[in-house]
Amino acid sequence: MSEVLSMVDVVVELRDSRVPHATTHPSLPTWVGSRGHVLVLNRIDSVPPRALDAWADHLRSLGGPEPLLVDARKGSGVPELKKAILKA
Repeated sequence: MSEVLSMVDVVVELRDSRVPHATTHPSLPTWVGSRGHVLVLNRIDSVPPRALDAWADHLRSLGGPEPLLVDARKGSGVPELKKAILKA
């Protein structure tokens, strides 16, 4: 993994919004290091808005990147994702 990551400038971490903690890897922060890091919660259409807000607040409290909320099927949040990648 380290060999591949040495060739990238930005890591886009894609998590399932239904189970955000189960769709990450505990070593990811170490792998990302000082590279740009974009956190995406996909499938937002599968989660009640109140639960989605709670997850986003929780992830913010952990001090990582701002979670981007995306519904890739409908394209919702994809323009914001592109902007976040370019900014990172």
